[in-house]
Amino acid sequence: MSLNRIKFCLAAIFLLGSGGLTAFGQDHELEGMQLFEGADVRPYGNPSQPRNGFFFSFDGLYWHTSTPRIASIGDPTAVVFSFKSPPNLVPPQQVAYDPNNTAPYYVWRANFLAIVAAQSNPSQYLTQEVNSLDTGDDSSIWKLGNRLEFGYIEDHHGFMVTTLNMNSQTTDFTRAGVDVVFNDPPQGPNAVHLLDAQIAGSTQSLIANPNFPNGTTPPDLVITSGTPLFGRPAVLFNTAFVQYKSRLTGVEALYMYRPSELHDGGSLEFTLGARYLELKDQYWVDARGGILADSFWNTKSRNSIAGPEIGARWFMPLGRFALSAESRFTAGINSESINQDGILGSQLTPAARGANGVTNQSFAPLAYNGSAFNNAAHFTEFSPIIELRLEGHVQVTNMIAAKVGWTGMWINNVARAVDMVDYSLPTMGITTANDANKQSVFVNGLTFGVELQR
Repeated sequence: MSLNRIKFCLAAIFLLGSGGLTAFGQDHELEGMQLFEGADVRPYGNPSQPRNGFFFSFDGLYWHTSTPRIASIGDPTAVVFSFKSPPNLVPPQQVAYDPNNTAPYYVWRANFLAIVAAQSNPSQYLTQEVNSLDTGDDSSIWKLGNRLEFGYIEDHHGFMVTTLNMNSQTTDFTRAGVDVVFNDPPQGPNAVHLLDAQIAGSTQSLIANPNFPNGTTPPDLVITSGTPLFGRPAVLFNTAFVQYKSRLTGVEALYMYRPSELHDGGSLEFTLGARYLELKDQYWVDARGGILADSFWNTKSRNSIAGPEIGARWFMPLGRFALSAESRFTAGINSESINQDGILGSQLTPAARGANGVTNQSFAPLAYNGSAFNNAAHFTEFSPIIELRLEGHVQVTNMIAAKVGWTGMWINNVARAVDMVDYSLPTMGITTANDANKQSVFVNGLTFGVELQR
């Protein structure tokens, strides 16, 4: 049964119950049970007794869910060098791609370095790729939600059901000129890298020089003067749209035990039962233009946390007003499901490339026709949940009270989609590097509500 259906049933029961109580309240023997009868306000030191019977509570929520760790859009560990367009070389020309070609002009990844710059300034033609965008712009926001509680207690024993539903927390932004670094491992017997492209029509005055800036190593190529130059151009998207969504829902079923009234007039309740909490993330990137035009990748994480729960609630009436504090702890087992789908280089099709693998696009990858992919992964973690509530109450009528408060909830070992993207060609993937599926989440915010017979 969905959470929305559960909430509908609880609301229906509440309406039927309140209507019945109002009708019964017309009997003088049940005086005090009317829904809108004046509040039972007693002087300090002589508080009202704990209530028995059915009770109902509704809270409107204004909460904030902490965002995942900031993650680079692109592989943060890959060291990749790309070629600039050398001004002294002939512009790229059409060239047939043959991965088995062993002719001198097309020998891939040889045992020595090909230098494409003058000895005095090698960085003029070679640059290290760096991710230009991360999820730091994906700031968290506050969202509305609701929490319903329905139960029954008689003297010392009772039960309670709680549902939690937060609206989706969504943020997005668009940026222009976005560099994304992909891990591009060698493919096939000739160690062809998928993003290698023809950089220039012919080489001129290329000088072998092993001295690169900061001891770095460029791609290995054999270059013969007067023949086409091959290497890796930078992956620079014209625009990138980034969207992140997060949503929290849950349900609890609890047995209640209420010992005798405290000597100062307050009361304690202890709860024991089970909780199910679900935290879902979605991380979407839609990148347009560039040598991988057009691409998108969509990663979703679903944390399904279930386990036994214990809790305690302290309630102290102060005349018309009251204070309460409540804590709950869940020893949760988290079943994490990660799913990913996407397309890289949707325009790099054989038809667009032309006959015999001839590229008609400057710097288009010669060994890569784009790829579509679907990835999935599942993990199990221990995810404890600690919740604290602080509330103030004011009795409006004998049965109805208004309340305002604060709730904080800490959840450990959850998967966040943003930090679980593996930027490896050709099919990307899901990663748990840096314990991406073991992050902590803190949810907190204000509550405004009304309660009946609580």
